[in-house]
Amino acid sequence: MEQALECNRSVSKYVQSLNGMWRFMLSESPFKVPEGFQNIDYVDTDWDMIPVPSNWEIHGYGKPVYTNMLYPFESEGADSHFELEIAEGQVELNAPYVPEKNLTGCYRTTFEIPDYYEGKDILIEFGGVESCFYLYVNGIEIGYSQDSKLDASFDITQTVKKGTNVLAVKVLQFCDGTYLEDQDYWHLSGIYRDVRICAKAKQRIFDYKIETLFENGNFKESELKITLVPNNTVRGYGRKLC
Repeated sequence: MEQALECNRSVSKYVQSLNGMWRFMLSESPFKVPEGFQNIDYVDTDWDMIPVPSNWEIHGYGKPVYTNMLYPFESEGADSHFELEIAEGQVELNAPYVPEKNLTGCYRTTFEIPDYYEGKDILIEFGGVESCFYLYVNGIEIGYSQDSKLDASFDITQTVKKGTNVLAVKVLQFCDGTYLEDQDYWHLSGIYRDVRICAKAKQRIFDYKIETLFENGNFKESELKITLVPNNTVRGYGRKLC
C-alpha cells in the first residue's frame, strides 16, 4: 500500500522505461524513409543518436514552427492534392490533406523481455508523440496513433519474444489531426514524452468508474458508487462489479 500511494510506477519490475538514446534519421517525407528500416536485420549504425523523450527540432533537425491563426504549412502552388484552386493563381488548403513534403523521423532501439514476463500481457505505452506515428516491433507493424497530446498504448504480447526485441517508430510532422490541433503554440515534432513497457497480469482491472451521486438537492452527503470492469478476455473472469 505504501508503494502504491507513492504513485511511482517505475519501482515495479514489471515496468521498464525505454527512455534514452535512440537511433534516428530524418527524411523529407514518409515516401522517402529508408526501405525496411523497421526490420530486425536493418543496419542503422550510420544513423544519428537522439534522446527520447525530446523534440527533433531542438536537436537541429528542421525548424520549430509557431502559429496562431494560420496552419503550420503553406500553399506553394496548385499542383498538389492538398490544395484547392479557388481562382486563377489563388489556392486554399484542402483539409484533411497535408503537404507531400512532410518531415518524417525514423526511430530505432531495442528492449529486453525477461523470463518473468511469461504468462502476462505485455504493453508498450507512449506518453505523447507529435503529430502521428506508426509502430513496429521485430519488423511487424503493430499500429498507428494520432492525437499528439494523449498517450497511446499497444498490446505487443504476440509479437515480442524473450530476450532482445527491436522497436521502430515512424513519426510524421503533419497529419490530418494537425488541422484540429492548430492553435497558438509551437509545433515541435517527435517522441516528446516517456516510453515504457508494462507487463500486466491477465486477471486484472481493465477499467473503472467512480461516481458521487447526490439526491434531492442534498449536496452535503452523497452515495459513492464504484464500478470495476475486469479483463473479460480471461475465461471465467468477465463480470462487472458495482
